[in-house]
Amino acid sequence: MAENELRVNAYEAANRRFVGGRLHTGGQAYFEKLSDEPFDDTELFLSPGFIDMHVHLFDGYGIFGMHASLFGHRWGVHAMSDAGSCGFDNIDGFYKYIMPTYRGVTKPKLWIHVNRFGLPSNHESIDFSTLRPELAARAAREHAGDVVGIKVRLNCDIPEKDCLVPLDRALEAAELAGLPLMVHISQGPPNCEDILPRLRKGDVVTHIFNGKPGSPWKADGAPSDELLDAQRRGVLFDVAHGFSSFNFNTCRGALEHGFRDVSVSTDMHKRCFAGKPFTFTDVMSKLYACGMTLEEIVWGATAKPAAILGFDGWTDMDALCGHGTLFSFRENTEKRVFFDGFGNTAIPDKVFHAESVLVDGELIACDDVPPAVDLG
Repeated sequence: MAENELRVNAYEAANRRFVGGRLHTGGQAYFEKLSDEPFDDTELFLSPGFIDMHVHLFDGYGIFGMHASLFGHRWGVHAMSDAGSCGFDNIDGFYKYIMPTYRGVTKPKLWIHVNRFGLPSNHESIDFSTLRPELAARAAREHAGDVVGIKVRLNCDIPEKDCLVPLDRALEAAELAGLPLMVHISQGPPNCEDILPRLRKGDVVTHIFNGKPGSPWKADGAPSDELLDAQRRGVLFDVAHGFSSFNFNTCRGALEHGFRDVSVSTDMHKRCFAGKPFTFTDVMSKLYACGMTLEEIVWGATAKPAAILGFDGWTDMDALCGHGTLFSFRENTEKRVFFDGFGNTAIPDKVFHAESVLVDGELIACDDVPPAVDLG
């Protein structure tokens, strides 16, 4: 290769394949396709910019919010969606104080919480008087284009006899707004056998591989009947690793039973730093360790979330150098160990690493991306 040229395999999402070519980096970067087949002598890959479907980027709010420049481009991620940090009562504050700091750093989208206060703590769905479908729908309409859906979290801290009330109110908000619903599943009740039949085409179940009691998996790892039925109806599924929402055993069992079509996301928030640190590409490596293919993972990190979030043209080949990610997929020579939140470990034979981002034709090393704001 000549100077300012990189031999890469580029992801052609329209055909769900990799093609061989050169990335020209002198001046305005561009990709030159050389082969319909991927090269076998390079560890470098070029893809549309990674999209993190589930983060918490309302910096300074509640127990979860962080600033996106701590992970964004530094991890090869160009776009992300905040999963419910904002509600009707604080979304204007987000726009006034937080959103301006993200311009030029990432492209944020929002799932607005059915709770009027968003996500201040772990127990926001207990007080049903704060779950206001009409207010959530109004805020979604007022911020159309940025707000892509409604969010609700369902877990065992909700009074059991009324544990589906938050879901019903969130579905009402989604209907009023004409938007999909993102449903956080965790330890039940409510259990997924009761949650999944209520969901509609285009709704998103997040933390799908959490493996906790009440999750949608049989004892042998196979998907439950309710999960398969939801999948047939067009319900979508998201990884959302988080602090304790990804289980190697659950993921491995699901993949072995053919359940493989998921969006890749970190659920990055402040509490994640209380456990083993991880990045977006670490989540990709964990999925590979469980048996997902390179192509399936890149699809789940680019094309699938782009469709959910409405990023039209995101995966077009001529857009690769406008918002692209250059990553390596190489032998795990150091035998790096990866952890889940349940004491399980895995050592994949190959690992992902974000090398650079392409922004409007400029190649920027991920390690050189500065914070967008003074983070103290």
